[in-house]
Order: sequence, then C-alpha cells, then structure tokens
Amino acid sequence: MKVWKRTGLALAIATLPAGVLAQDFDKGQSYWDGGEFEAAFAEWQPLAEIGHPVAQRSLAYMYEHGVYVDEDDVEAVRLYRLAALQGDVPAQFRLGFLTAEGTGTPQDYFYAHIWLNIAGANGVTEAFALRDAVAKKMHPSDVLRAQKRADECFDQNYTGCDYPVETPPTS
Repeated sequence: MKVWKRTGLALAIATLPAGVLAQDFDKGQSYWDGGEFEAAFAEWQPLAEIGHPVAQRSLAYMYEHGVYVDEDDVEAVRLYRLAALQGDVPAQFRLGFLTAEGTGTPQDYFYAHIWLNIAGANGVTEAFALRDAVAKKMHPSDVLRAQKRADECFDQNYTGCDYPVETPPTS
C-alpha cells in the first residue's frame, strides 16, 4: 500500500507543471507576508503533502512555533526531516538543532551532528558552532563516525540518511 501511495505521489508531482508548484507556494508566501496565516497554511499544506520541500519547511515552522496551528514539535520535526532529505538547507539546520535539543524527537547527538555538519557544509555557518558543541558531548570515535556518515549523506544527495541511523551510545 505504501509503495503504491509513494508511486502515486511521484506521478502526481511529475505531472504537475513546475510553475504550478511555484505559483501556489508564492501565493502562500504572499498570504504569510500579509499575516494571513490560515490562508498560507491552506496553500502550503497540499504542496507539503506532495513533497514540496520549502512548503514542508514552512509548515514545520508553523508547527514549531504554533503559528495558526497548535504547537506540535513532533510534527515540526517530521516535516523538517522530509524537507532536509530533499536538500532544503534551513530544514537541515532545524532538524540538527531540534535533535540536539531533544525537541520533538529523542535527543540524539550522533544524528544531530550529522545534520548540523551537512547544514554547515551547505552554507549555514552557525551550524558548525552548534555541531562543535554537540561534539563535546560525544565520544571522539562517535564524532568521527558521524562526520563520515555526514560525508556519505552529502555525497549521496541524502539518500539513505533518514532517521534512525545506526546510533552508537554517546559516552
């Protein structure tokens, strides 16, 4: 059943003109900019459901901060994760940050280190400072494994980098 849904989802995305996705996202952004959060949510939710990473990140922000919707850190992390796996850099940073804090997901320094390293490599300079703070809480061998895993994820365009990854106990 899930395979069929994913295949159907991929077909739905493939058959939509790119301009439609951008136009709908931009319409939601206009609503957001005007403070019309309910309308922004209504525009972005269908896009997020079909895999639009910026819409996923935008909804994640709304859930994380309780904008129009009830605050739901678990849903925020879920959406950030979906966007991060598609290469959305701000989502990669938020996923690493929330995982380091244990907000909306179990605290996991190994996984946080991976995503903060990736976000930093993608240009989020503040990610490196947080990654280094996380590394101080990890065993040195775990840090090396996390760095290697981040390199693999980066090189593989994030394929196979979803949580859970093999996480060693942090000492």
